[in-house]
Amino acid sequence: ILTIYIRYRHIAELIRNNPTCGKIYAQLNLMFLICGNIAAFSMSVISNFPHIDVYFIRIFATYITFIASVAALHCEMLLSFWIRPLLYSSRLLPTIRTIITIICTIALVIL
Repeated sequence: ILTIYIRYRHIAELIRNNPTCGKIYAQLNLMFLICGNIAAFSMSVISNFPHIDVYFIRIFATYITFIASVAALHCEMLLSFWIRPLLYSSRLLPTIRTIITIICTIALVIL
């Protein structure tokens, strides 16, 4: 959760210091924070219920983790393309994030 919050604050500072960005980036950043925290919390639920008696809770938390993680990946991918001119000189990192996001989205649709 701490890593997600640090990433959120980092992007928030970039948004605050860059007057050309719109409100959409701040909303996307907040959505990333919410989805990341939901994914982290549901992973905590998975790890705290290891018994077979609560199988359905574990399965439900697994699906929530995966859905929230894919949503956070989408937010991160879009923010990476916006940040690229500010922080990165190459398109390698946003491209890798796009490929990972596409793979995870396809896996989510298949499941």
